[in-house]
Amino acid sequence: MHTFEVAHVRVDGTDLILFPVSEGFARRSSAEQLAAAATLQRYATRAGLAGTAVPVWRGRSGRLTFLARPSLHGVIGTMTWEDVAASLNVRLTVGRPAAAARPERVSADAA
Repeated sequence: MHTFEVAHVRVDGTDLILFPVSEGFARRSSAEQLAAAATLQRYATRAGLAGTAVPVWRGRSGRLTFLARPSLHGVIGTMTWEDVAASLNVRLTVGRPAAAARPERVSADAA
């Protein structure tokens, strides 16, 4: 089983599930990044989380970097890495098979 700490947020009317990933994500090929993003979306959907799953990571300059469709760039581009860290509010545990995903809300005190 794998557990993700995610930020399930609504920004400007858009539901997002922000998945912090390691900086190594940036070194993956485009195909690998897209496949990983699709897998994260399946996990979120199977867990009943509404919105678009977006892998996010801290870029070389310390700024928030992300993989999302262009229509979301304006929404996510206003956020910082610190915004994401402060918004982590769901612990998503994924077992085998991936359909066994279950979300658990976490309070700000527990994060």
